[in-house]
Amino acid sequence: MLENVNRHFNGNFSCIGINAAGPSEMSKPVTLEVLYPPGKARIIQSSDKVYKDGSLTMTCLVDDPGHPPASHFIWTRGDHTMPGVTTPVWTIHSVSLHTQDNISCQAVNTAGEGIKGSTEILVLAQ
Repeated sequence: MLENVNRHFNGNFSCIGINAAGPSEMSKPVTLEVLYPPGKARIIQSSDKVYKDGSLTMTCLVDDPGHPPASHFIWTRGDHTMPGVTTPVWTIHSVSLHTQDNISCQAVNTAGEGIKGSTEILVLAQ
């Protein structure tokens, strides 16, 4: 029996039984696949300064994509999930004052949702 299984246990496992008569033959290998959600996300902005009527590209980076790797991303602005934005890159082509808010993203796979990363967007007038 394997105890305290974690993400590093992926691989093939075999065993040998041992008793007073001696060891057995090695068993056929069995593959163990450990599923786990993605890690913490962080957001990288295309520019430090965001101007009204300009564009802004944000990238959701996740150092640990999980297993299986992230299948999609969830972006939120304030308390609102952004429908239709499910890729790691989100571009806002016409920044408005409504863009000024807390933006967060998280990676998702079949094992669950990763930890959100967030940034505060401040919109400047030109």
